[in-house]
Amino acid sequence: MSQVALDFYARGAVDLAQALLGCLIEHEVDGQICGGFISETEAYTEDDEASHSFRGMTPRNQAMFAQPGTIYVYRSYGLHFCMNISSGAEGRGEAVLLRAIVPSEGLSLMRSRRKWPEPKALRDLANGPGKLTAALGIGLELNGSLLTGNSPLHVKQGRPVSLEAIQSGPRIGISKAKEKPWRFWVKATEWS
Repeated sequence: MSQVALDFYARGAVDLAQALLGCLIEHEVDGQICGGFISETEAYTEDDEASHSFRGMTPRNQAMFAQPGTIYVYRSYGLHFCMNISSGAEGRGEAVLLRAIVPSEGLSLMRSRRKWPEPKALRDLANGPGKLTAALGIGLELNGSLLTGNSPLHVKQGRPVSLEAIQSGPRIGISKAKEKPWRFWVKATEWS
């Protein structure tokens, strides 16, 4: 599978959130690769009260305003990391939060990172933004880096997902503008 080009990310966050579904995300650390198919996302724009970019650019959120395809990682509630990919046009604060993947490679490494031994269900290994970053080994060191061939993190063409297989609904874990149907996921039956 080939890596997606940077111009893939140069679209609005809502469109990108849907386009990322089914893409393969891989992270290589010390020669070990782990990854999975993106199965759930959320879109955030600068005119959205729930977005980190709503009040303008800060040192923390500047990756949201960077070139499309820039990684934005932040610590949530001091507990875990969340990973986003900037979208739209440079200078406009929008990004897509990666909420879940269907693990496909490096399973033992991801299980080890999450302290998730067999026979615990694989479907629960990376089905939340904090679980996803923990399983893939993603931390603040990737914040502000670009998803290019030089990055240890890659997004590749994955499994095609039909429009009929994409569902949407309110975003989760936020207190403002949560009614926006900007959370997108692939029906579970698509992965069986």
